[in-house]
Amino acid sequence: MGHYRDGPAFTNVPPDPDVPPRGSRLTVVRSRFSASRSLLEPLMIIVIGLALGLVDQTSSEVSGALRIPALIAALVLVGQGLNILEDVRNARQVEEFVRERDRVAAGADDTAVIPPGPVQQVVVAGSEDEASESRRTPTRIYLVLLLAIWLGLATLAYPTAPLPLILLSLLAAYLIFAKGWRTLQTTGGGND
Repeated sequence: MGHYRDGPAFTNVPPDPDVPPRGSRLTVVRSRFSASRSLLEPLMIIVIGLALGLVDQTSSEVSGALRIPALIAALVLVGQGLNILEDVRNARQVEEFVRERDRVAAGADDTAVIPPGPVQQVVVAGSEDEASESRRTPTRIYLVLLLAIWLGLATLAYPTAPLPLILLSLLAAYLIFAKGWRTLQTTGGGND
């Protein structure tokens, strides 16, 4: 019994050198985000961070032991949401550039010069910046996890705080801890 690709319809044609093979490095390097990624996630994170900050600032009767980690968590959430928005924007720029390059390479009628694509920063392996970044990353992750735990414990310690502050603080603690834990799992969390 022959292989399912035997027969006259499946001839061995050499690959075209101008077309990158499917699953090539080009598709992996484009971006860690898809350009079609929904903007709902970063916008929700920003809204939760802003709401937590506003509720925290209007809850003057609550002790600073809860208000301080809540304010820090609000800032972290807004920053995280803005970073995700920037990553999605960069991914869309790269996807648009690749689409335009592929269109011109396919022989479209417009032979105008393609503007230069997004610039990628190349880090030489073993450089000092890369080494210092890899040393600091686990510490940052542990600090984020510590902030989430601090906020969660402070929220549980003050059950008389306003309900919106309690709910937003617990939600922020969960979101921050989940992000830190996910990052710790992907980086391996090595020693400093």
